Amino acid sequence: MGSAARIAETAARVVSDAGGEVRVRAAAEQILVRDGRARGVRLASGEEILAPVVISDTGARNTFLRLVPADVPLPFRDDLRRIPTGMATVSLYVGLSRSPAALGVRGENFWIHEGFDQDALWARRGETLAGAPPHVYLSFPSLKDPEARAHTAEIVTTVDAADFARWEGTAWKRRGAEYQALKDRIADGLLAAVEKRLSGFRDLVAYRELSTPLTTGQFTAHPGGESYAIPWTPDRFHNRWLQVRTPVPGLLLTGADALMLGVVGTAMSGLMCAAAACGPATFRRLRSEAHRLEVPATPATRTATSPSTV
Repeated sequence: MGSAARIAETAARVVSDAGGEVRVRAAAEQILVRDGRARGVRLASGEEILAPVVISDTGARNTFLRLVPADVPLPFRDDLRRIPTGMATVSLYVGLSRSPAALGVRGENFWIHEGFDQDALWARRGETLAGAPPHVYLSFPSLKDPEARAHTAEIVTTVDAADFARWEGTAWKRRGAEYQALKDRIADGLLAAVEKRLSGFRDLVAYRELSTPLTTGQFTAHPGGESYAIPWTPDRFHNRWLQVRTPVPGLLLTGADALMLGVVGTAMSGLMCAAAACGPATFRRLRSEAHRLEVPATPATRTATSPSTV
């Protein structure tokens, strides 16, 4: 129960209870590879932390192109560099003056499209920059969180990260008037798209803030501001180095690049990574622990999909 932050809070508590330490604002600068094996990490502060196993959740690009030293032979580096950046998004975070239940919303997610041809909608993603997104995803996090103290909504759509490249290297919240005008135009378009489907939504908006691929790159270090991971094309599955066990002994990869996209796929990669680090008996121990959990019943999230013309 609770928001997405509860996942991190719960994981941190498990690590602490097991005698581990969770650090924040401690950027990793390099994976230490000595005698042909990963031995630990060096932080940006210069501190070195040694460990028998290193697990990277920073994605394949960051792990193999930035963190593993360049003198460690990895024959697939050039192949990895040639893989195009994955899908990028803009997200509008909205604070509401009152519950969206007034509009008949009960916590469901909305996929609002101008048609059902997804390839055609993807090809039109550039229209978002002009304030006319061809498709949006709408969610109401506060209606899914019984501990929420205020009502919120989130509106997401796809964009090309290259359209924001001119502001690369600028500081967060100091990217200039032209960038802010673009953000305002995109935000207005997202709200207008939702208003077509949920009349009266605009009247509930008390606060809004838009993130772009630059924001994603700033706070997640995802190269190019990609939202997920290595693009899921058929060629991806021919790359045997995209798995939990890496070619560097002692270095494991977890997250979407190690298995699948999404929350469930990423969680499963974590399970596989734990088994690789601790042995196959991990599955049996986790299944035993899962049976002891008392999980409160929660209503399933409904999803509404319809063209905006309906």
